[in-house]
Amino acid sequence: MYQHSLILKCFKRSFMNTVIQYVSWIILRRLVPEFSIASYIRQVIIPLCIISALAVILPYVAHIEMDSGFMRFFIVTLLSVVSIITLGFLIALNHSEKRTIVGYLEKIRKR
Repeated sequence: MYQHSLILKCFKRSFMNTVIQYVSWIILRRLVPEFSIASYIRQVIIPLCIISALAVILPYVAHIEMDSGFMRFFIVTLLSVVSIITLGFLIALNHSEKRTIVGYLEKIRKR
């Protein structure tokens, strides 16, 4: 019963997020006529979906393979953060954004 209500809750939230996203696009389109929904989907939504799908793999494997406890919690959390940062850098950022991040990291490393 609990799992059914949890799935229903997730579905409701996903549905509401989708509705809110479409309303936001309509409002943004009226305020900024040059805004392209297709470009937004291609440059933002698709990379985020890919990152979301891939980022769970390593933490999930660690969760399945390790015994319950603080160490599993720590490793799964660490793998989640590292996966999202790495995939975000590789998939979501364009060349100039990557250059900017690398430049900041090199400045920090030289200190």
